[in-house]
Formats: sequence, C-alpha cells, structure tokens
Amino acid sequence: MKKIFITIFILISYNVYANFDLDISYGLANNAQLAGRDLSAGSYEINLEYLAQDYDFASVGAGISFFSIKDYSDYATFGSHPLYSIIPIYGIFKYTFIPDGTIEPYFKGKLGFGISIKDVNVNEGSVENGVYYSLGLGAKFYDYFLELSFAKNDGSFIYVDKNNESMAYNRVVFSIGYNLKFITTGEKTLYDKQKEYIAPKSTRNNYDSIETFDKDGNIIEKEGDIKRLEDFKIIN
Repeated sequence: MKKIFITIFILISYNVYANFDLDISYGLANNAQLAGRDLSAGSYEINLEYLAQDYDFASVGAGISFFSIKDYSDYATFGSHPLYSIIPIYGIFKYTFIPDGTIEPYFKGKLGFGISIKDVNVNEGSVENGVYYSLGLGAKFYDYFLELSFAKNDGSFIYVDKNNESMAYNRVVFSIGYNLKFITTGEKTLYDKQKEYIAPKSTRNNYDSIETFDKDGNIIEKEGDIKRLEDFKIIN
C-alpha cells in the first residue's frame, strides 16, 4: 500500500504548475454488490479529480471520492452490513482518443487505496482497508462529460473472534460531471534587435507582420522587407 501512496503523491506533485483540469462528478452505482450480496438501489459516489494536461492524448493525475453504500437488498435475510461509506484516494491515467474535438471520447483508469468507514451502529469488530481500482470509458462534450466504469474496492471486516469477512464492493457506475480547465502561462521576453518586420500584402492573414520564432526567440522564417528601428521588446 505504501507504493500506491508514493505513486499518488508523485502524480499530484508532477507538473503542478502546468495546465490542468479539475473534474467534479456524481455517479450512481448499478448492479452493486458487497461481500457477494446484492445491495439496494441508491448507492452513489462523488468524485473530485485533478488531471495535468501535458500531452495531447494522455494525462495523469490524482483524485479523491466519497462512496455511499446502501444496505443489502435482502435486508430481512442478511441484516445490515457494517460499512457506512468508503473514501478512496487514487492515481489516474486518462487517454483521449480525439482531443480538441466537439466530442472527446476517452479511456480512464484509476488505482488507489480505499478507506472504509464503519457504520456508527456497529460497536464490535473493525474494518480493514484495501485496494481500489476502476476502468471506464467516457465522452466529454464542451465542459460536461458522461462516463461508464467498472469499479472494485477490496477490504474486509474483522470480527471480535478474529474471523474475517470479505467486504469487496463491486459495481458498475454511470457518472455525469463538469470539467474546470485551468491554464497557467509564464511570461517570456523576446528581443528582436533593430528590426521590425514589414509583411507583404497578403489575403491569407490580417496581421501586420509574418515571422516564425524558435523556442529561444530567434527568427527562423520571414517574408517581406526589413525596416531598421530602435531596439524593441516583444512580450508574449
């Protein structure tokens, strides 16, 4: 489990000053099972996820969620289970198949550690936390997204007689969410010594000049005449 936490910390720390997204979503669990027993309808989850946007297709990040778990559907037979909720902390890998499209389909994988919260009405025994993972497909449309995923939390409940019962929580989740995009740009100063670029008349642009710079600010391509001027500074 220590390795999982270290990996998540690295994902959070990685390029924290770069462009990033915050995704907020609400999901309903379907076909949910706890300890191999069906749960009543109504289990849900709330997710907050950070994703660094460093590549066109792939992004990495981290998230935290709150899972509310309903009672067994056959409550009369099995009674109440000992869990109230699960709070997973996890790393994320997301691959977007068509970036910058009107509709952006994607794959998302999550891996982390789920913290199980015991029901306040259960006085005896203790919960043992376990691994959390999720695999899903989704689509983003402008600032909104829909996602369908399969998720599982491992864990167990330890009774006072030291017997363990698996508390594995399996479900299919349908989520709807909203994307907040944050763009951070550092200021960079470029100098073009004693030159102003005068562009030829052209119908292919509405700009006063046509120059192409490399990453160090040097002109690598130009058209038209050069007019000698005082030094001036370009800030982008």
